[in-house]
Amino acid sequence: MTIPRDKIYHAIAGAVIGSGVFYATRSAAWGIGAAALAGIVKEVLDSFGHGDTDAFDALATLAGGMVACGVLSLLG
Repeated sequence: MTIPRDKIYHAIAGAVIGSGVFYATRSAAWGIGAAALAGIVKEVLDSFGHGDTDAFDALATLAGGMVACGVLSLLG
């Protein structure tokens, strides 16, 4: 099974956003929330004609944020 390139980009964006917010707040919940919000906002913008709307893109963004914040939480 091959993961589509755009889902990988979304996951990377979620990881960058999530880890940035995690470092700023020291809160995995805030980091994950920020990644989720970014994914949702991006898809809402796409629904207004700025791209193709795909709920799995938002989920990929969330997943990236979850993985990044989970790893950073474990590392302390």
